[in-house]
Amino acid sequence: EQRIQCLDETEKDLEIVGVPFDYRGRTAVQIVARDVTGRKQIEAALRNSEMKFSASFHSAPVMMTISTIEDGIYLDVNDRFLRTCGFTREEVIGRTSVDLGWIWAEDRDRLAGMLRETGRVEDLGLTLHARDGRPIHAIYHGEPIDVDGRMRLLSIAVDVTELKRAERERLESEARFREFFERDSNCCYMISPEGLILNVNQSVLDTLGYDDKSELVGKPLLTTIYPASSRERAAELLARWKASGALKNEEIAVKTKSGRERTMLLNASAVRDDDRLLYSVSIQTDITERKRSEEALRESEARYRGLFENSLAGVILHEAGPDEDSGLGDYVCIGINRAFEEMTGLEAQNVVGRRGHWFLPAGDIESVFERYSRIARTGRPEAFEYFAETLDRHFLINAFQLQPGRFATVLLDITERKRAEEAREKWEAQLRQSQKMEAIGTLAGGIAHDFNNILAAVIGYTELATMSAPKAGKLRRYLDQVLAGCQRAKDLVRQILDFSRQSKRDRQPVEISPVIKETLKFLRSSLPTSIEITQTIDTEPLVVNSDPTQIHQILMNLCANAEFAMRGKGGRMEVSLTRVDLDETTASRPLDLPPAPYCRLTVSDTGHGMDRETMNRIFEPFYTTKAPGEGTGMGLAVVFGIVKDHGGDLKVYSEPGQGTTFQVYLPLVLEPGPQAVEDETRPLPRGTERILFVDDEAAISDLGRMILESLGYHVSAFNSSLDALSFFATHPDEVDLVLTDYTMPRMSGTDLARAMLKTRPDLPILLCTGFSSQISGEAALALGIRRFLMKPLDVREMAETIRAVLDEQDG
Repeated sequence: EQRIQCLDETEKDLEIVGVPFDYRGRTAVQIVARDVTGRKQIEAALRNSEMKFSASFHSAPVMMTISTIEDGIYLDVNDRFLRTCGFTREEVIGRTSVDLGWIWAEDRDRLAGMLRETGRVEDLGLTLHARDGRPIHAIYHGEPIDVDGRMRLLSIAVDVTELKRAERERLESEARFREFFERDSNCCYMISPEGLILNVNQSVLDTLGYDDKSELVGKPLLTTIYPASSRERAAELLARWKASGALKNEEIAVKTKSGRERTMLLNASAVRDDDRLLYSVSIQTDITERKRSEEALRESEARYRGLFENSLAGVILHEAGPDEDSGLGDYVCIGINRAFEEMTGLEAQNVVGRRGHWFLPAGDIESVFERYSRIARTGRPEAFEYFAETLDRHFLINAFQLQPGRFATVLLDITERKRAEEAREKWEAQLRQSQKMEAIGTLAGGIAHDFNNILAAVIGYTELATMSAPKAGKLRRYLDQVLAGCQRAKDLVRQILDFSRQSKRDRQPVEISPVIKETLKFLRSSLPTSIEITQTIDTEPLVVNSDPTQIHQILMNLCANAEFAMRGKGGRMEVSLTRVDLDETTASRPLDLPPAPYCRLTVSDTGHGMDRETMNRIFEPFYTTKAPGEGTGMGLAVVFGIVKDHGGDLKVYSEPGQGTTFQVYLPLVLEPGPQAVEDETRPLPRGTERILFVDDEAAISDLGRMILESLGYHVSAFNSSLDALSFFATHPDEVDLVLTDYTMPRMSGTDLARAMLKTRPDLPILLCTGFSSQISGEAALALGIRRFLMKPLDVREMAETIRAVLDEQDG
C-alpha cells in the first residue's frame, strides 16, 4: 500500500499488486493499483472507534462488563466494576457472576429470561453482592453487541445504593415531618409563596373551631385567619418571611371561625429548592391563656407592689446564704418597704444587698438565723417576737419562705402593746397584792375591832378602879401594870388598824424634814457602831398632811428592817429625803400614783438582800424572817398601811446579796395651814345633860354609863339598838345626845341614827367605831352624825367630844 499525491495535491491510498511475467524475453512486472483510500478511512475510523470504546469502557463511572451471552462468562470488566465489587481482574475474567456471588442465580435466570424475550434488558433493579457480602443496589441495563464478529452481552450497572439510602431517609424524614405536623399540639400551617394555605394540622382546626381542612386549604392566609386589627402586621410579617426566610417569636392575633380573637406566638421557616421558595412552615403557639395569666400576674404584682409599698407593717425580702452547719445562715436583703424604714430608721440604699448581721438591730440575732434555718429545712412559717435593743422596740416577726432560699419577713411594732401588757401585768400583780393586803387588812381590822371591845372593857373598868384605889397602895400598882399591859395591847391594835388603814388619826400639815432628822438622831445612839448612817435631806421645806408619830413609825420600821439585814456583818445605811415631781409617764411607771409633787423618803442598806418570794410577802402582817422573839412581823405592814392611807406608794428594790432599797412617796401639801397644839393638862369637861348610850356589848355599855355618870351626865344605856329606838320613840324629848356603836346586830348605828333623826332632826348623835373606813366623814355628815369616836374609847377624847357637841347644840 502506498500513499500518493495526485496532481490536485490530494492524497490517496493505493493498494499495488505486482506480478512478474516474461515480456519479450525479458522479465517484466505487471502492476495493478487499486484506490483503497475509502477503505483505509473506514478502517481508521473503526480503529478510532474501538479505541474510544475501550477508553470509555474502562474509565466509565458506571460498572460495565462484557460477557458471553450463552453462559455469562466475563470477557472484560471495567475499573468501576472492580472497585465496586472488590474483586481483582484476574479473579473475574473467565468466571460468571454467579460464580463470584455477584449476582444470585435466581436473579441471573430472571435477567437471561428477559434477554431472550426482549433481546435486551432495561432499567432492571438488582441487588448485587460485593466480595465482602455488602449489598449494592443497582439499576441494570444489558444489550448484545458484536465483538470481533461474535455477539457478546454488554452489561451496564449504575450503583444507586447511596440514592436508595437518601431516598429512604427522605421518605422517613417526610414521614416524621407528617407525623410531627399532624400531631403537634401547636397550630401548624404550610403556606405558599403567594400566601395561600396549603395544609394545616388538627390543632389548627381545634383551636380555630373548623371542622375540616377543606375549609382552610387553598384560602388566602391573611383574610382567612387574621382579623382586620392584625392584617397589616400579618402582611408585614409575610413580607419579612419572604425576604429573610424565617420569623421568630412574633406575637399576633388570629380569629376563630366564630370571630373571637386569640393571641399566637408565631415562628416560621422557609422551605427552598436551591434559591426557589417552595413553601413556608408556620408554627403558631396559642398563648392566649398565658397572656391572660401574664396580665393577671402583672395586675397581681402591681397589687402586691402597692401592698408592699403602702403596708403599715414593715416588710423585708431577703435570700439566704449557706453555712456549713445548718445549711442556711446569714441572709442578704433584697428589698424593704417604707414602713420598715420608718420602724427601724434604716434606709433601703444602706440595706439592700447587705447581710442581716450588718444591719439587723442588736438583739438575739443568732436565734433569728436559727429560725430561718428551720424555715428553710421544713418550709413551715414561723412567728416570733424580737426585741431590738438599740431601738428599744419590740417587734412581732412573721417569716415565711417564698421559694427555696428566698424569704419574706413582716414586722409589726408591738412596743406599745408589750408595754401595755407589762403595765397590765404590773397592775394585775398590784391588784392581786392589793386585794390580798385588803383581805388581810379586813381580817386584821375585824380582829382589832373585836379586840378593841375587849380592851375597852378592861381599860375602862381598870381606870374606874384606879380612880377608887389609893394612890400609894399595892392595888394601885397592880392596876397601873394592868393599864400598861392594856396600853401595849392598844398600841398593837393601833398598828393593825394602821396597816389596814382603818385607824383614825388627826392629821395636819407637818414639815417632814425635822421629824426625819430627829428620828435619825435617836437611831444613831441605838445602832451598833458597825453600821454607818449617811443622810441626804433636801433643804427645801417638804410639808405633808400627816401625824408626826406615823412619820416616825415609817422611818423607824424601815431603819429597823435595814439594821436587821446588816446585823452581825455591819454595813452602810443611807437615808435621803427629796422632792420629786411625777408626770403622766413617771407616775404610772412603776408607781401607782397620780401626777403631783411628792416627797421621796429612801432607806437603803448593804445587807443580805431578799429573793423574789420574800419580797412578795414582806408587807403581810405577822410575816417575818426573824427568829421567834425577835419581831412581830408588823413593822413593814404598818409602813404599808400608813403610806397607802396617806395616798402615797412605796417601792422595794432588792436582790440576794445586793442589799435593799425602800422608797416611800408621800403627797406634798403646797399650802400648809396652822398647826394645832394640844394641852394634856386641862381637866376633863363635865355636864348634866341626858345621854343615850348604845352598844351591843354589855360590858362596854355599862362602862360607858359609869364613865359618863362620873362626869355628871344622866345616862340611859342599852345593849340593843331596837330597845334604844323604842325608848327614844316614847321619850324623844328626854334625850340631849346619843352615842351609839356602829356595828350592831339587827340594826346598825347609822340605821338607828337615821330613824331617830326622822323624829328629831336636831338630835346630836356621835358614832363610835373601830374602823375609820366603815363610813366616810362626808357620808356621816350627810346623815346628820356630828362626830366619830374610835374604839377603844379614850375617856378624855370622849368627854371633850361630848362637851363640844353639846356646847355647839346650845350655841
